[in-house]
Amino acid sequence: MLRLATVVTVLLTLSLGGCRSILGMDELGVEPSNTLSNTEGGRDSGAPPADVSTVSGPGGEAFPLPWDAPKSDIYDVSGDVLTDRVTGLMWERAPTSASTWTLAEIGCSDSQTGGHTDWRLPTRLELTTIFDAGEYHGLDASFRSEMQEQLYTASKVSPDVLEGDAKYVSHHWNIQFDDGRMKIEPWSDPTSDPFRRRRCVRARPPLERVSYSFDREVASVVGTTWRILRRIQSPDTYEGAKQSCAVSKAGGVGGWRLASMKELLAMIDDGRGEPQVDPALFTNEIPTGMLWSSAVELAFGVDSTDTIGLRDGKTANAYSVRTSKLPFVCVHN
Repeated sequence: MLRLATVVTVLLTLSLGGCRSILGMDELGVEPSNTLSNTEGGRDSGAPPADVSTVSGPGGEAFPLPWDAPKSDIYDVSGDVLTDRVTGLMWERAPTSASTWTLAEIGCSDSQTGGHTDWRLPTRLELTTIFDAGEYHGLDASFRSEMQEQLYTASKVSPDVLEGDAKYVSHHWNIQFDDGRMKIEPWSDPTSDPFRRRRCVRARPPLERVSYSFDREVASVVGTTWRILRRIQSPDTYEGAKQSCAVSKAGGVGGWRLASMKELLAMIDDGRGEPQVDPALFTNEIPTGMLWSSAVELAFGVDSTDTIGLRDGKTANAYSVRTSKLPFVCVHN
């Protein structure tokens, strides 16, 4: 077990009933103001698998975060509703057209899919939990999906990561699941696009960020076994990055690996400006460009991989795993 030299109380922000509450972790001695239940409507959400990382909720219960690609056996399907038994989130199985973010938000609040009336737009972090890099549309076959599905999120974009006149227009993050990839970009409300979709979620308060405790070399995600090497590594090839993580003995342990896209996305805090991560997370300067993720693009090939910028929170897919050299982050769990 890693010895934590410094423990920093980082608050988990949850939106409850449309009102934001800052809730501390029980293990830090903070009295919770709300308690989430692991059962809903008499339905037991089930204990998470042992290998799934979890973040403690305000009542001390676990909010699992499935870093690995989802598998069909974690989903319960009932008509037009799909329940993720790992996270406890319930999803609309099919996306619905919504030409603007405002219409998407209204559409979710008005939805009565499955007889429920408390649907909402998912946060960016929640939406990434269902991403499956092994599927052509980026979603498990349990979902009804479309080619180049472009989904709205409830997560706002900080003006700090926008340029020019875009700073003066409200933007929200948009995620495109396509070809086993995930593209994330800002999207302004006034812009109408017939290809945009909403996929509503319910059953849990919104999850917007994770919490950390810090050692000199390693950051631990509170309530999980997931650890992050606090030094962003110098640019290397994709294979070089994987090898560098594999031989690391940081924190006195082996078994480090190149961070997955889900893990990198979990570091993003939409409530921040630039950079989009907690400035205490890394001990060296956060690079302005893209960082490697571990997943090579599966749909078309073999020569590119998903990458992400930790300063602006955007993703890209155009970097060759054979010739490009990018910085990277090593993780362990």
